[in-house]
Amino acid sequence: MIILAAGALVYVRTISFDYVYCDDNKFVVDQYPFNKNISNILTSFRNTLGTTFYRPILTTSFIIDANIGGLNPGAYHRTNVIIHLFGSCLVFFTLLMLGSSDIVSFLFGLFFAIHPVLTPAVAWIPGRNDSLAAIFVLLSFLSLIRFLKSNQWPFVILHFVFFAISLFTKEIAIAFPVLCLLFIALYKKEKLISKRNLYFIFIWIAIATIWFAMRSAATSNIENPDTIGLIALAINSFSVAAFIGKIFLPVKMIALSNIESFSLITGIVFMALITALIIRLKKPDKSKALFGASWFLLFILPTLFIRIANVEDFFDYAEHRMYLPLLGMSIVLVEIFRALKINFKKRAPLAIASAILLIFALRSYSYQNVFENRKTFWAHTVKIYPFKSRGYLNLGKVYFLEKDLDRAESFYLRGLELNPRNFDFYLDLSALNLQKNKLGLATEFAKKAVSLDSNNSMAHYYLGKSYLAGNQIAQAIPELEKACDGNLRFPNWFFDLGNAYYWMGQPEKAIQAYEKELTLNPNHSTAHANMGTAFASLQKFQDAESAWIKAISLDPKNFDSYRNLLRYYIQTNRLEKISEYVTALKRNGGQLTPDIRQYLEAKNLEF
Repeated sequence: MIILAAGALVYVRTISFDYVYCDDNKFVVDQYPFNKNISNILTSFRNTLGTTFYRPILTTSFIIDANIGGLNPGAYHRTNVIIHLFGSCLVFFTLLMLGSSDIVSFLFGLFFAIHPVLTPAVAWIPGRNDSLAAIFVLLSFLSLIRFLKSNQWPFVILHFVFFAISLFTKEIAIAFPVLCLLFIALYKKEKLISKRNLYFIFIWIAIATIWFAMRSAATSNIENPDTIGLIALAINSFSVAAFIGKIFLPVKMIALSNIESFSLITGIVFMALITALIIRLKKPDKSKALFGASWFLLFILPTLFIRIANVEDFFDYAEHRMYLPLLGMSIVLVEIFRALKINFKKRAPLAIASAILLIFALRSYSYQNVFENRKTFWAHTVKIYPFKSRGYLNLGKVYFLEKDLDRAESFYLRGLELNPRNFDFYLDLSALNLQKNKLGLATEFAKKAVSLDSNNSMAHYYLGKSYLAGNQIAQAIPELEKACDGNLRFPNWFFDLGNAYYWMGQPEKAIQAYEKELTLNPNHSTAHANMGTAFASLQKFQDAESAWIKAISLDPKNFDSYRNLLRYYIQTNRLEKISEYVTALKRNGGQLTPDIRQYLEAKNLEF
């Protein structure tokens, strides 16, 4: 109860936090149409999350949250807190089952619940990836321990079920069977070659094979841009020391971290110290400490073989990946403290432990402010890594959305200095200069974006939009055509293309573009109005009339459509329609144009 209360006290305020727009927008906001359909739980086993991340249980958790709380970020943050509290309790029970005393298990359960390095797993919505996987791994491990103690088969069935769920939560669970064998050898002191263990190995392999086949099917049509293998391992291996450094001295905390000197050096020092202490341990304690060290390393190892593409200006490792490895380090520390005969029931050791836990709890409470919203998250990134460009890009986006264009521009330009090959800076600067009506700069930045990626539809759109704003219609059309080719995400692009066609005297093509836009966004009043004008230029007045009437029904203040209708009714001498739409125009606050007013006066018509 104290572990639950302490964890809740530290993290309860994160429930009021917003999205930070670092993966949570991709997995929650952008995926909401998918997530809100509960039947997509089964579909998630055939899909990937992001690129090649096959994590259907994680997706299922987002689907459940979407059906409980919609897009309210509080629903997702609440789930993160609950998962972490449950995980902290499982750590307590695991240490108890491994033979630790009540007080030691309690202190390390509390250590786990409030440790700053796990803050991103709680306060950052996508961080639940590792805490959720940890729950199923620990449930599987506890079931195995119970089976080995009691030989009751329901526990071994639970072990395999939870192992399967953990694999479908995150790929790191593939290392778990190896740890189970090490537990049998190092903790239980049993022979590895036995009939029972061969059955275990067979079932583990069968489960892993099913998982691998389903994952392969889900990723078969996806080209993985990431670096996988020994090169990635060589680069990422330094993060092991950085992880250890942050366990003992949690400074320079940031969810997505670079390998920096302080954490690296402190990690190497503590690795050397721990290694020396393990070497000096007696045999029983040494075996258990080695099991803990194996737990730590094996749950980190799978992530070291992957180097995510295009993040050189962003991060090297993620703090929330420490969720399962931290238990391994806790097992090592438990055995070292046991060997050193540190009795936490005595005042001095308990007082020191309590002080450390209090410091860590306060650090976690302070650190979680970073995850309050989009601005705090990316401002922290810029503060911690002022020479990395990605933070400037995303902080610029924050100010761009707030219409603080000057400040947004300053962040974009600083980031561009740091990384002139980052395509996104040119896109955003083009859009920003369009809003500032600096058309020359908008065109220049868009051209640079196209030169960096000639297949990017967004770059072609901003170049076309820049030409369009500068009344360079002929140059705009081919760029807008490239942007719209096969792209159904942005209906307004077809609207802009339709306008360009119309202004170039191509009403047939304009109508086709407007129709495409209205297929995707049927309630766009101005598109209906403009399409009506295009129909009128082709003498298709009945189609024009229908389009203008539709525009008015969607937006009663679409005054151009009233006036176009009135001119059409004047030409066809339909007085009752003239009366109807003059009245409607005035009722909605519109004014008659001089030509319409002159006609009414000439006919002595008063409306």
